[in-house]
Amino acid sequence: MNERLMKVAAVMGLAALLGVALLRATVTGQDTGNGKIEGTWMVTVNIDNPPPGVPPVVQSMESYIRGGRFLETGSSSSIRRGPGHGEWLQTGHREFTSTFRFFRFDANGSYAGFQKNTRTIQLSSDGTNYTATAKVENFDTNGNLLGTTSATETAQRMEVNQ
Repeated sequence: MNERLMKVAAVMGLAALLGVALLRATVTGQDTGNGKIEGTWMVTVNIDNPPPGVPPVVQSMESYIRGGRFLETGSSSSIRRGPGHGEWLQTGHREFTSTFRFFRFDANGSYAGFQKNTRTIQLSSDGTNYTATAKVENFDTNGNLLGTTSATETAQRMEVNQ
């Protein structure tokens, strides 16, 4: 009887430890390898053949919101632009795509068109980093395509107290 009681206690103890580990992962918001992209990310964008006046490397802060919403802000003061708004979806295991747009402005602050970024994203196995490739399209105020380039990105998930 004591041996059986010991086995039951051991199984219950292991179940409790597993429950605590899962609860901790849920409370801290960490990915724990389950392939979720929701959260805020610090991103380094390397632009291939940037247009004149655009730096080849810019920083971006991106937020993936549950339900497929997306917000983005870029760091370059040489690019006169507004915040990015868009959508994302999961396409496979740790694989995502997103599309977002932002308004562009000329030196006088007048509307000059918009930029559309479409990305393919690969999330790391631990969920703390991702890499992406992007197609970048610039449009005039009438929606006519002005030019296309590409970019690569590396990102790190923001955490509390970072």
